[in-house]
Amino acid sequence: MRLYRSIPPISEWAGIIARAVKSLLRGIKDFLVGTAKVIANAPKVMYKSGKYIVKRTWKGIKALPELIKIGARKTWEGLKVFGRWLQEFLLR
Repeated sequence: MRLYRSIPPISEWAGIIARAVKSLLRGIKDFLVGTAKVIANAPKVMYKSGKYIVKRTWKGIKALPELIKIGARKTWEGLKVFGRWLQEFLLR
């Protein structure tokens, strides 16, 4: 019985359908406008993110020679320590 009473009278159906169609069209319009904004901003976002990645990569590349120099220095110091230890071990 409640279900029957919840159905609006036929005279109101035209207004209900009209509001539903307007709401549907408004939702489609909002979706299309949002999609257009995303597409319009995509090149700028891709450029900025690419620029960020390149900057970070370049900083890493610029750091490599210094890191190699430090690694070579530490390796040489380690070899000198090992050479001293080997010299002391063999001369005993």
